[in-house]
Amino acid sequence: MHHPDSPYVRQIHECEAAIIRIREAIKAGQSESEAFAQDYELLQRVALPRFIAYARSLSSLGQGALEEAVEAMLDRLNDDLLKTDSFPSMATAFGAYLRDMPIRVLQRIRRKYQPAGVSFIESLDAVSTADGQSLHETLADAHAEQPMDVFVERETLDAALAHLPDPERHVMVLRLQGYKNNEIAERLGVSPATATRISQRAMAQLRRILGTVEE
Repeated sequence: MHHPDSPYVRQIHECEAAIIRIREAIKAGQSESEAFAQDYELLQRVALPRFIAYARSLSSLGQGALEEAVEAMLDRLNDDLLKTDSFPSMATAFGAYLRDMPIRVLQRIRRKYQPAGVSFIESLDAVSTADGQSLHETLADAHAEQPMDVFVERETLDAALAHLPDPERHVMVLRLQGYKNNEIAERLGVSPATATRISQRAMAQLRRILGTVEE
């Protein structure tokens, strides 16, 4: 969780304030103003790097899929922004919007481009390990202590993992490779209790990202 005074949180609050101003300008017929353009540019500047990072999870499907995903996210942002009355949460929870909306777009793009019969493991190649390998190259077996697919839609796990902070993401990758908690702790150079806390934090974040319920 980000600290309330972190640059990221301040940036999100700036975006939420910009969304309010943009919608007020639309209602007032002032969408051609310089202030409107500046606020809209702020949203694009904050959102675009995140959209690109999400879209990279589709890199195995080709450049066309990646570019279409980014364009679709930008279009969705624009459409939702203009829904001044029907999408109020954008102005109060823009951070959650930037986390959740791209996953839904990726699901649609993946279904369009992914060949029939491609396995879940093959679809994870955009999520790289610390060694620079793709996750599908290192995913070993089903001996992880709690398989991720008990609460995750498999086609969105790659995008969700890519969105985790580095420590949590690293632990999840190791768990998917079949490492036990003590082995993960040894690899990370931390105590087993610390490894457990990181793992629990990661699982909670994945559930929030994916909007699923723990079994």
